Amino acid sequence: MLLFVEAVADLANPLVLGGNYDVLAARAYHAISDNYDVPGGAAYATTLLVPGFAVYMVQRYWVSRRKRGRGHRKTFRPNPYRPRPSSRIALLTPAVAIAAFIVLIYATIIVVASSRSSA
Repeated sequence: MLLFVEAVADLANPLVLGGNYDVLAARAYHAISDNYDVPGGAAYATTLLVPGFAVYMVQRYWVSRRKRGRGHRKTFRPNPYRPRPSSRIALLTPAVAIAAFIVLIYATIIVVASSRSSA
C-alpha cells in the first residue's frame, strides 16, 4: 500500500527526471502554482485521492480479516527460519547495489545542476 501511494502521489521524480512526461501530481501542482486554477488543481488532486483511498480501504479490510481469524491472544513465537550468513550476503548485495545506483543518479543530478553556469 505504501508503494502504491508513493507511486500515485510522486511529484518530484517526474518533474526532475521526466522531462516532458506529465503525471497527475505534476498537473495538480502546475494548475495551482502556475495557472492559479484552484478548482482544476483540486480536481486533479481528487483524481489522485480516490484510488489511494480505495487501496487503503481494501488493505484495511484485508488486515482486519486476518486479525479476526487469529484469536484475541497474541503469543510470541520465535522465527524458525534464520538465514545463513551466505544467503544474507547474497540477498543484501543486490539491494545495496540498487540503492547505491539510485543515490548515484540523484547525486549526478545535483552535481550537474550546481555546476552549470548561469550565463
